[in-house]
Amino acid sequence: SYESTFAPSAVQNFNLNVPLQSWKRGDFSGEKTIKDPFAGGQPFPNNIIPESRISQASKQFLPLWPDPNVGDTTRFSNRNYQAQLTRPFSKPHNGSIRVDHRLPLPTSVVGASRPTWAFERLRRRPPRSQAKRSCHGSHA
Repeated sequence: SYESTFAPSAVQNFNLNVPLQSWKRGDFSGEKTIKDPFAGGQPFPNNIIPESRISQASKQFLPLWPDPNVGDTTRFSNRNYQAQLTRPFSKPHNGSIRVDHRLPLPTSVVGASRPTWAFERLRRRPPRSQAKRSCHGSHA
């Protein structure tokens, strides 16, 4: 058998820990000492990793992290980024397969499988303002 349902769009809340903007630039001034592994473990000057020492892979990956948008965005804190993403639709597909077979008495074989798969897209919503934020909703 086969079954499919359609659910209207839904909102999902995300509360994440993300790196500070300064950290993504290699600036760790005011933080624990960062040591240069290629200079015998000596600290980086002013606790700043030179741009030339940040790999090309990191330079492409770091912009994918959002910047903090909750609390003091210049100091690290837990759950310093909040966002709501909207699922425009949720359409799970459910299938059922069942096999019954009788062998010579008193033996029979029964097997069943119920796979489920869904196709979902997440769409970013504008962040809520501090004044409108509430304690309701799920947290990821």
